[in-house]
Amino acid sequence: MRTKRISKIRSEFRTGIDAYSFAWPIDYIVSLGLAGISFVILYAGFWFPPAKIFDEVYFARAAEEYLHRRYIYENTHPPIAKLLITLSTVMFGDNSYGWRFLDVVFGALAVWLLYALLKRVTGSTLFAAYGGKPILTCVALRDTLSLDGVRR
Repeated sequence: MRTKRISKIRSEFRTGIDAYSFAWPIDYIVSLGLAGISFVILYAGFWFPPAKIFDEVYFARAAEEYLHRRYIYENTHPPIAKLLITLSTVMFGDNSYGWRFLDVVFGALAVWLLYALLKRVTGSTLFAAYGGKPILTCVALRDTLSLDGVRR
């Protein structure tokens, strides 16, 4: 009796996942469109100002320390962001472009990932697209709220 119930739950779970998978082509177009819009918004002027701002003082410094195999001075946060900045610095040099480029890429991927997660949970393209909107709005407001005062 118990195994029959468990097999019924498993079959319902499998059909539920199949029902909520991405539908070609609309979900791919919407998800990549949202990620593309967020990338464009983030990319516009991300290298300005050329100086280190906010936490870049610590994170870019940690990237330099990783590259030169020195003691990491700032160790209060997990190292993934510092390692991404290190990789970006290796790719593009020790400048504002190098400190921020992979942040732009992963910011756009976060919008796509949220869309995919919401599509899987709700099964609705409309809810998934609307759920990705708050992150997209935060991406757009990044320029206005955080860097606007620094640029003046």
